[in-house]
Amino acid sequence: MSQKPLPGLLRLSMSCVLLCAGHTAHAGRPLSTDDAGVADAGTCQLESWIERQDREHMWVTSPACGVIPGLEIGAEYVRPEHRDTIQAEAGLALKWVPEAWQHVTPWGDLGLGLKLSSGHAKPTGQGWETTESTVAVLASLAASDTVSVHMNTGVTRDRASQVNGTLLNVAAVWTPSPTWLLFAETQASTRTEVFGKPVTSTGVRYWLMPDQLGLDLTASHQSDSTTRWTFGVGWYGLFK
Repeated sequence: MSQKPLPGLLRLSMSCVLLCAGHTAHAGRPLSTDDAGVADAGTCQLESWIERQDREHMWVTSPACGVIPGLEIGAEYVRPEHRDTIQAEAGLALKWVPEAWQHVTPWGDLGLGLKLSSGHAKPTGQGWETTESTVAVLASLAASDTVSVHMNTGVTRDRASQVNGTLLNVAAVWTPSPTWLLFAETQASTRTEVFGKPVTSTGVRYWLMPDQLGLDLTASHQSDSTTRWTFGVGWYGLFK
């Protein structure tokens, strides 16, 4: 990474956040917290998973491709089961992580990025409609070869209620060996009556092919609901 110094105010604010959050370099699945990294230009990745909670379960697939250096376009398609009101959901995202935003700090390599995303739903018997839009700043700190931290903060707008909420996601990751990844994360936002209460998650990934093909299992819990289990697969470096 480059040795560009951080501006004073940004350096101070990021230092406070990252020191309070703990430490963690690899994100994407199985994390919900995004990382300040993108697929290499001309390559793609495909992540897919199944979520189960009580009777409800859904299948999700999420491809993403690097368009040019530092720029990634991603999508997501959700097929819920046992939900009479929503036939399908989808998301679109644009992630920008320029080389100039990569820095070396006393705590490790720090990467910054920006993500724009939107959520969409298809009610049964109706057409697609936009449900929410989000602008988020991404930060990833590689404290060592095995420990890293990721943080997302930004603003989400719920289209139906016209309410804005501030989000804060923090994830800590430990990779004790090239084949195993363990993590814990918290996702929270203001206006919980619209965006929901905080969610805490723990999970594990096993790399069948290190950094190329992995299987993961995640357990997520919200204070007013039962545990949601997620089993997924991630395939990276496609079309390389």
